[in-house]
Amino acid sequence: MKRPYKDEPNVVSYTSEELRALRKKKQPRMVLVTEEEEEAAINRGIAEDPDNPELTEEDFRRMRPAAEVVPELVEAYRKERRGRGPQKEPTKIRTTVRLSPDVVAYFKSKGRGWQTRLDEILKKHIKEHPQE
Repeated sequence: MKRPYKDEPNVVSYTSEELRALRKKKQPRMVLVTEEEEEAAINRGIAEDPDNPELTEEDFRRMRPAAEVVPELVEAYRKERRGRGPQKEPTKIRTTVRLSPDVVAYFKSKGRGWQTRLDEILKKHIKEHPQE
């Protein structure tokens, strides 16, 4: 019997027996998995991944902040991530412009700095086509 799940109008709840009956009917485009089956599948995935084992309570107790363990690495990261510093030229204005997908794709395909290149091309156009 289909029952609403909590306050979710598009989610329904079934018993295991109801799910078995629905599976036998081979309902099209429905994923029929019990919470127990889903949990078991997740746990199987964890157990089968030797590179990413589930952390234990002991693992959590032994953890220390990165700044305590490798302070030089953390400091180097912080220095690198501080930004570009004070601007040498006048500040640019932040704005939103809608561009054609092919224009954006072209400039992005040229790598980092695509917005700067676009700005330079627009400034060149302004110089070549002064307002009258």
